[in-house]
Amino acid sequence: MGFLIDIRYALRLLAKAPKFTMLVTFILTAGLTISLLTFNMVYTISFKPLQGKDASSIVTPHLTGSTRVLTFEDVTQLGQSQFSAVYDEYTLHYREEVRMENQGQGVSLLGEKVMPNFFSFTRTEPLLGRAFNNNDGAAGQAPVVALSYHVWQTLFAGRESVLGEHVRLGGKSYEVVAVMPEGYKFPVTSDLWLPLDTKQFAQFDFKDKQVSVLGRLHASVSEAQANSELASALTAVRERRLSQSDRVQFIAPTVTHMSLQQQNIEGMGAFIFVGLQSFALAILFMACINTGNLLFSRSIERQKETAIRGALGAKTKRLVRQLVCEGGLITLLGGALAIVLTAVLLSLINGTLQASLGSGMPFWWNWHLDWQTLTMAVLFILFTFFFASVLPAVKAAKMDINTVLRDGTRGSLGRGAGRLSRIIVTIQVAIIAVLMLSGSLGSSVIFNITDMVTAEKTQGRYSAYFNLVGAEFESPEQKVNFVETAVQDLSKLSSVSEADMMQNMGLKNVRMDAESRVRVDVMGTLGKLAFFDQTLVAGRGIDARDNSENLRVVLVSESFAKRHFNGQSALGKQLDIELSDKYVTHTVVGIVSDRSGNTQGMYAPLAEYDELYVSYLQSPYEWVQLIFEQQAGMQSAQQDFYTWLGRSDYQAHFSFIVDLEKNANLYADMLGIMSNGVIYSGVFSLFLALMGVYGVSAASVSMRSHEIGIRRALGAKDTAITILFLKRNMGPLLIGLGVGLVVYVLSCMVFASMIGSKIGLSTYIAIALITSTLLTSMLLLSGYVPTRRAVQDEPVAALRAE
Repeated sequence: MGFLIDIRYALRLLAKAPKFTMLVTFILTAGLTISLLTFNMVYTISFKPLQGKDASSIVTPHLTGSTRVLTFEDVTQLGQSQFSAVYDEYTLHYREEVRMENQGQGVSLLGEKVMPNFFSFTRTEPLLGRAFNNNDGAAGQAPVVALSYHVWQTLFAGRESVLGEHVRLGGKSYEVVAVMPEGYKFPVTSDLWLPLDTKQFAQFDFKDKQVSVLGRLHASVSEAQANSELASALTAVRERRLSQSDRVQFIAPTVTHMSLQQQNIEGMGAFIFVGLQSFALAILFMACINTGNLLFSRSIERQKETAIRGALGAKTKRLVRQLVCEGGLITLLGGALAIVLTAVLLSLINGTLQASLGSGMPFWWNWHLDWQTLTMAVLFILFTFFFASVLPAVKAAKMDINTVLRDGTRGSLGRGAGRLSRIIVTIQVAIIAVLMLSGSLGSSVIFNITDMVTAEKTQGRYSAYFNLVGAEFESPEQKVNFVETAVQDLSKLSSVSEADMMQNMGLKNVRMDAESRVRVDVMGTLGKLAFFDQTLVAGRGIDARDNSENLRVVLVSESFAKRHFNGQSALGKQLDIELSDKYVTHTVVGIVSDRSGNTQGMYAPLAEYDELYVSYLQSPYEWVQLIFEQQAGMQSAQQDFYTWLGRSDYQAHFSFIVDLEKNANLYADMLGIMSNGVIYSGVFSLFLALMGVYGVSAASVSMRSHEIGIRRALGAKDTAITILFLKRNMGPLLIGLGVGLVVYVLSCMVFASMIGSKIGLSTYIAIALITSTLLTSMLLLSGYVPTRRAVQDEPVAALRAE
């Protein structure tokens, strides 16, 4: 009965102060919503178990050594016995973009070549038709295909009669034998599936193709054991393929087993989750501090009433319960609104990204209010209830009844109130300093990534990828001949203004001497620098003379030359570059301007990019990127490319095509969303901090109203009183800002260890100075306003204040 009375009393108090109730509810709702949104977004991307029977037990080996991919030759030489020793069951697959002819139009689809056991491995039966069997894909058998639900609905209008129909994929006829259930896009974003004949693995045409493994570890095999066993076996088979001299410089691969979600984000899930969730929880903690401070201030206003209750015999437990009820009701209201708002926002975000990315979005990226988020909501609400309601109530209930009844609220809390106020200000300043400094650094990185994306010349450009494996590409000369012929043919198309090739080999180890080694982006090129908006700074470019019969040469970017040669000329210097698991010596013959689109470029201005360019004629890789630019005003370049491809003999080696302009715009839009999220969160955090400091300052000034009245009565100037009170606030402000700067410096050290010198020291210092100055100014202003208002009151009114 007493509890219900306390609830009704709390409801009456909240109803009497609607503005206060709405303000506190808004603070808690916003803080909880940010925390829940962050949790759901990151958890869904990185850790949420995959839907489906036994789906969460699927792992894939992630190679982190010099050669980051498995090939069919690796798989063949490892043998089924090696995989069976690690996995209870496994399957193989590789991606292959295909061109489907539909109603006279060509449609590019993401296909997946899979072993016959792929659907049974994923524990999924087709919605229509049958699963693949061991005969599918074998030589002499009719080609078959399984369609995704999305393709079935969009291209075939959901007709059940599609089974048995023949569709043309890449110029060949395939019989549709299955339609998979809605949402099934294994392993990531597949539109259709083609059977793979395991008997072809050892053939030359397949041995250099990249392949991925999905497996379920034996119950008796730990992840560490699986990593070690597979890495050792892979090292052994690769070493056997090398000559004795090449083995000396061989770089052994390493293996890490991870989920599909982790593989998709390069194993960065834990780092992203901890970073973003810490940011969100810090905002929630600030919201709790401010709510608790506001409730504490309200309890102080009623402290005389509370003291009378205590004097009449009310126990401390009952007094605490009365105070807790008010905060508890606000916490429950804020929590309920946060859950509803989170559900609405997740639905909007999911719909927006589905519309933007379509079928290209990983199948587990489906954001909605799930039980994991509801569980976290309960934990966050309990966390909020404790810090925003229980602690302030306990503090307010601890009072000297006699002192309160004699002196009122003025000075009744003694030094404890002042100490608590200083602690609250210090904590809030420290949190907002860390959030704003870290947010400014994060925004700087996002803006640099955006600059990189927009600086890359992508307008009207397409990139076509080919995998040059098979008997017709057995020798390097055959690969080179294909590239030169393809570039010439594409350049002659009426809809194409220009074409070239680029072979992005990725980050490679580069040695300048026996002790010095760095990782740099290495590109293969025919030497056409102008096509990529680059110029020759010194020396000469790469041309036809730089073939396999001559010494290997390399061009270095201007930033690389300045960074690694200490003012000396880079021309003529020798670099050992890691190619095909070994180091190969190259001579620097030219220096070129820096370019965007660098793997490391997302972290720094153009001048911080490092690239090396080797001659494709000397280092022909299997993966080749042909880039062609559409003539202004023409719309048929992509269609003309497929027409050319259909007439050529290279359809089997074509992988996929990318609209570079569309990709760049989509990437820039996603970066914009991220940037806005950081900015809005930072603004809300600053609002919380300013409101908190203002509230504490106002309470402090109110408790010292008599002191202000006496000073003014004795002739003290308003300016002198204002400066005096601001000085009292400077201690907590400086301590909090100092703590924030220390955390910021440590964060910068961690960040710099991850990305090297890609962000200059001046950038770190500028962020610290600008953010600290802005924060200090805003916080001083929030303390100045209540002080200025107090000194404008008449001394008589201040001396009579309760």
